[in-house]
Amino acid sequence: MPYSPPGRVPIARSLPGKNSIIMPETPASIEKVKAAAAACFDSALRKHREGEDSFRVVGSYAAGMDQVLSDLFEQEFAGSQEVALIAVGGYGRRELCPYSDLDLLILRESSSSDSDIQRFVTLLWDCGFDLGHSVRTLQECYEYMVDNPITGATLLENSLIAGSRRLYKRFESEVVERYRKKEGGKFVASKIEQIRLSLDTEGRTIYILEPHLKDGVGALRDIQRILWVENIRNGSVGFDGFSPKSVVSPDRVTSLREAYAFYLGVRCELHFHTGGRLEVLEDDSIREVAKNLFYPGDGREAVEGLMADYFRHARNTYQFLKYYIEVFEGLSFSQGLKRKFFIKPVGSYLKLYNGRLYLRVEPVEESLAEEIIGFFVEAHRLDCFLSQELREWIRGRIREGRVDFTGSMIIYRMLLSILREESGVAKILRGMRRTDVLGRIIPEFSRLEGLVNFGGHHHYTVDEHTLRTLEKLDSLRDVDAGMEEREFREILESLRDLVPLRMALLLHDIGKAFEGDHEVSGSEAAGLICERFGLNEETIDTIEFLVYRHLRMFKVSERQDYSEEGVVESFARLVGSQERLKMLYLMTYVDISSVGPGVWTGWKGAQLSDLYRRTLDYMQGGGALEQNFDEVLVASGLDPEARERVKSHCESIGTPSYLREVVPEKMLVHIDMVTGLRETGSAQVRPDSFLDFHEITICWWDRPGLFSDITGVLYSEGLNVLGARAFSRSDAVAVDLFHVEVVDQTGVPMESRVENIRAKLEAVASGEESVDALIGRWLKTNRYSPLLKRSRPLYGPSVKYDNTISDVCTVIEVNAGDRTGLLHDEASVLSQLGLDVRAAKISTIASRARGVFYVLDVDGKKVEDKERMARIEKELIARVKKPSLTDGK
Repeated sequence: MPYSPPGRVPIARSLPGKNSIIMPETPASIEKVKAAAAACFDSALRKHREGEDSFRVVGSYAAGMDQVLSDLFEQEFAGSQEVALIAVGGYGRRELCPYSDLDLLILRESSSSDSDIQRFVTLLWDCGFDLGHSVRTLQECYEYMVDNPITGATLLENSLIAGSRRLYKRFESEVVERYRKKEGGKFVASKIEQIRLSLDTEGRTIYILEPHLKDGVGALRDIQRILWVENIRNGSVGFDGFSPKSVVSPDRVTSLREAYAFYLGVRCELHFHTGGRLEVLEDDSIREVAKNLFYPGDGREAVEGLMADYFRHARNTYQFLKYYIEVFEGLSFSQGLKRKFFIKPVGSYLKLYNGRLYLRVEPVEESLAEEIIGFFVEAHRLDCFLSQELREWIRGRIREGRVDFTGSMIIYRMLLSILREESGVAKILRGMRRTDVLGRIIPEFSRLEGLVNFGGHHHYTVDEHTLRTLEKLDSLRDVDAGMEEREFREILESLRDLVPLRMALLLHDIGKAFEGDHEVSGSEAAGLICERFGLNEETIDTIEFLVYRHLRMFKVSERQDYSEEGVVESFARLVGSQERLKMLYLMTYVDISSVGPGVWTGWKGAQLSDLYRRTLDYMQGGGALEQNFDEVLVASGLDPEARERVKSHCESIGTPSYLREVVPEKMLVHIDMVTGLRETGSAQVRPDSFLDFHEITICWWDRPGLFSDITGVLYSEGLNVLGARAFSRSDAVAVDLFHVEVVDQTGVPMESRVENIRAKLEAVASGEESVDALIGRWLKTNRYSPLLKRSRPLYGPSVKYDNTISDVCTVIEVNAGDRTGLLHDEASVLSQLGLDVRAAKISTIASRARGVFYVLDVDGKKVEDKERMARIEKELIARVKKPSLTDGK
């Protein structure tokens, strides 16, 4: 069967002839037009699937649609010399991707043809075309280009489809050529600035795992801006416009054209595969895209091949654009004069101009490697950058084999000296990465370039993520750091030596370039690298520990209930010293923060900070984790009567973890809530707000399934549960603590939500309401909230059991694609199976969620029966895959 795009009729086998489309006055006629357009689509698909050059694929699609539109136009405007139908933008440059809009300019001489034009546009809509059209006179076109320099560029690239050739020639001379002559200078300056912003805006990078093929760094739009600049300068369209007046060599233009063709091909495949105008190469699609583009191997191997090509082309394009801007700036007369009179010599070999270092004299080859490293150090000292010209020179010397950075203790000592700098280290290392120097000093690091992190955790490639961790560490010294970062800055400034931490960050993911567990292989590789650098045994041991254990602190904070006896002691013994604890804490923070935008949250920070403080207290106390509880009460400053109330309350709860989890002052609040419940019979709900999460304490009559009901009620109030602790008193009163985040945009204050939670809990308990009904009503109202997380099916689900972490509970870990309400669905299953949830944590990174539940079975003991475990796993996976309630999308 031929491929039929969604929403289109089955397609014809060939393009219609000039007179094949009859006057579209009947549904049958419109269907014939649709069939002709669909035939064009199918022809493009066939060429694409046969591996034809992407320029030919999109060009043939544009030519086919020209024929369809020309037929319709001629029937409406037969012989008219007052109207012309012109393709503009991508369509105008003969690049019509499968689901792109038809960008059309209907050029008119006067308003006398307006009614005919309106009828023609309506016809196009009736035929199902996605239009991006405008209707203008010659003067209106010129004014539009002048007033809209960003979007007006679409008129530079144009092609006559049908209509008055005389009018089209006037358009070329009176609009386009006139614009080139009068506004060309301003237009070129604006495009150069747009390219500069695209390349240099903080946070933008080519090394992103889900790149935007159109608007990403060094992607289609950036290349098109260069083509527009060349169009203004030379008056030609496409890559031929670079010759003969271009500022770059033909070889560079060839490389740029290859990148553009690659992007076009991937974009076409993405359109064909998804059946829509998707421009982002997302995880959900990339495996099929790689397969359809004939990349060999299984899913992972094919994706690696595709992304390796993407990053190679993106990097080449980035370097081209940086070079183009730099050379282009030097062409102006004023810049030439400035360069002549304001160049400042730097050292023996460099010169400084306009914030960039240029080569003045080539170093002798015997000391070339050392001098090149010195260039980066000099740029750091002067707070400037290496010019693109100098970077190209360095890369050229490396390609030619004229410089060797390996095995030189002088080079290794220079790099270690850089790692000891107080700040700016990441900037130096990033410059070295861009020129291939870093990978030559540490060959293992070169294997990380463009390496894709699978599993949905990371937003960037491995090498980019690594450099961002070092940048994040440097940023901690900023004077404007927030309260949270101030704590990290104080810890950073207390470290005796920064080399172990910086080297560990540089190498923490080095193991991902090798087979096996990346923590193990990474630690082994880090040890060998550090030996080459001549570091002492103690420093190497610390670096190996940090690389091997760089995920441990986060895993403990997200999975373990460290209020349980033994957890903090075990972690403290693993770390070994306060200095290592500080480095591991900093490393964990910058590592998580550098995974991607929004991954670090106040909730993650609160959990890590709590673990850090508890472990540090343990270490500083000589191994004593906690005082006798009576001593804690005396130290709290509470009066004797309050202390007795607290002791009685703790005896009623009877859970040792409660003593470690809750401070005496907070226990008094819980006692008051219990008293309020007994006196009023109403649910007691108390909120406390933190950096970007809230703690909701709920005191209510205990019963089976209460934990699940509370998570559902919180969900129905637009609150997503991040973590929870459940405590039960001997008098059938529950005191449960929930950490939540707001996931709607209603703007309802927390005080109002608390009142609603109280009322809903009581309504559910009395049978007046069901939790499912409450959630259903909230979803109906908030289904379009951008804060609502929806699961991506690529991830999980999976279920794991652990009966060793806790002395009392079975720990059940559920991994799945993250979505709002996930913890409630999981808790509902556990409740329905008779399990008692005593604690829960949910941790998210990117699109993945890990739910960890501390549970007791119906007999109050651990879950150890294999059949029972299998049933729990089956039910959890079924609910995660198919929620009991959906958002309707």
